Amino acid sequence: MGLLFKLILCFTVLTCASSVLAQCPVGWFGSKCQYMCHCESDAHCDSYGQCPTKCIAGWFGQGCQYEDLTTIDGALISTSAVSSSTSWLTDQDVTTCNEDPSLNSITVQWDRPYPFTWLRLQAKTSTAIGQFEFLFTTNGNKSYNCINQLLAIVDTTTVDYRCDINDTVTRLIITGSSLYSVCSLYISGGRNVALKQTAQQSGTYVFANISYSASLAVDGDANPYFHNNTCSHTTDILQESVPPVSWTLTLDTPRVINRIKIYNRADCCSYRLSNFSLETMDINNHTVWSYVGPVNASLVYELNTMQQEPVKTIRIIATKIEVNPILPMVTLCEVFLFGDCEPGTWGLGCTSPCPTECRDFCQQESGKCFKCLGYVDPPRCTTACLPNTWGINCQSNCSSSCQNTSCDKLTGVCDKGCNGYSNPPACTVECASGKWGHNCSYECNSSCIRQTCERVTGLCQSTSENTATTASLATTVVPDPCNCPSLGPGIGIGIAIGVVSIVLVDVAIYFIFIKRRQPPATANDPVDKTQGTQLQQYDSLKENTQYKPHYETVDPIDIDKTSVTQGSTSMNSSPYENEIAPYESYSPKHKK
Repeated sequence: MGLLFKLILCFTVLTCASSVLAQCPVGWFGSKCQYMCHCESDAHCDSYGQCPTKCIAGWFGQGCQYEDLTTIDGALISTSAVSSSTSWLTDQDVTTCNEDPSLNSITVQWDRPYPFTWLRLQAKTSTAIGQFEFLFTTNGNKSYNCINQLLAIVDTTTVDYRCDINDTVTRLIITGSSLYSVCSLYISGGRNVALKQTAQQSGTYVFANISYSASLAVDGDANPYFHNNTCSHTTDILQESVPPVSWTLTLDTPRVINRIKIYNRADCCSYRLSNFSLETMDINNHTVWSYVGPVNASLVYELNTMQQEPVKTIRIIATKIEVNPILPMVTLCEVFLFGDCEPGTWGLGCTSPCPTECRDFCQQESGKCFKCLGYVDPPRCTTACLPNTWGINCQSNCSSSCQNTSCDKLTGVCDKGCNGYSNPPACTVECASGKWGHNCSYECNSSCIRQTCERVTGLCQSTSENTATTASLATTVVPDPCNCPSLGPGIGIGIAIGVVSIVLVDVAIYFIFIKRRQPPATANDPVDKTQGTQLQQYDSLKENTQYKPHYETVDPIDIDKTSVTQGSTSMNSSPYENEIAPYESYSPKHKK
């Protein structure tokens, strides 16, 4: 029974909540009907701001609440592609993407300066996320890259980039290795946080029973014609006015305001809004930013505040004195305050706190923590990537095609050139045959087969398809990674000839020495009938002892001494010792 009661109660609460949200007038949504729908073809949005198809051109993001500066009046988009069409970039259709492989840059140019906070890119694949570069040109013609870049992953193919430019920009150029895969681009101009907020004025003008209240300046209708009942107007009766003559807006929560847009009355009396003063104040009523209008009034005022301090209140004070009555008056047909939540909060109402891991600052549309690009410590992003790493939270390794495996910490492109590749900084084209090393600037050693070598290390390719193993070893060249000068083929041949000559000389000396050990017989020599027997005994002894004479170490003088000694030896000495005497008699030093 208890479970059934809970189910009924839950259903009742949800139904009531839905009915409350559904009670908004057509074209509005939110718990207080404070958000305006921005749907294509004036379609109605649901109670959460979702459109049946997509946002109308000029708006994007959650509930289509963010103004898109890529389609604002005065914006011009161009690309480096052959095709001049850029409609695929701003049609809010993720299925229409770049099809031109020659695309390497996208440029957005404005006819007036705008503050920059963040942009959104949608790509064909998730691999493109994080591989873009941004170059901003300011109103003072200075150029900046994306300062303190942060990114938030919206989904697998959508990423938000945030940059702290702290200046107004007139041009943005987007490049990067993944530009070819871009489908859509949005540049945030902020959202109108003034809409349906609490407005007051020093006194209200009433005409024909129509009250021109202060709230008409934040009703979302910028029609500048007063009699359409869309403009606020202070009283013209001195007794009903509370000085100073002013219009004041108080926000439900503090917001960071970057841009203010004011629509003046156009059908008459626009001069009343000349020399007006404007100031924004924080939660303690301290002035955050102030402005004084020109002497000659404008129909539309566009003001860039460039302040990071959250604003709670804005006040416009009239100073132009009328002749009759002698009372300044403020007429405002619409006031836009473009900005976003103060740091630490997120959501349409800016009432949700950021997660604990990034409690000071988070993505203000989804509440997700920003990630670092080129830094390892989100969300503060103050510690740069370690060497050889790059990308989102430094989770990617630099390519081995980079020299010393070194790359840019933001983009991953090789920042010190290539190793074994010839096209820095991309480093995707291998060295041509016969080249190797840093940007393929070295030539392979001339002693390498066909003068080819390994493109990274410069090591010779030491084997040939039709060469035997022994021939391969003979022609192997010592690796020369430093590309030092080689000895050259002429010197190598000379060394080989020298080695062969030494071997031939050794062989000749050996045969001469053998020949001298066997002197020729003479006619005076007595015939020794036992010679054959002695030789047989000598041969037998040599076989048994395996003696190897060390001829090269025997000095003839030493041999003479040996002969004298042998002359006094017993006749029973070995046959081998008796063989020395014939050798001595033919020694050149003792020949008489």
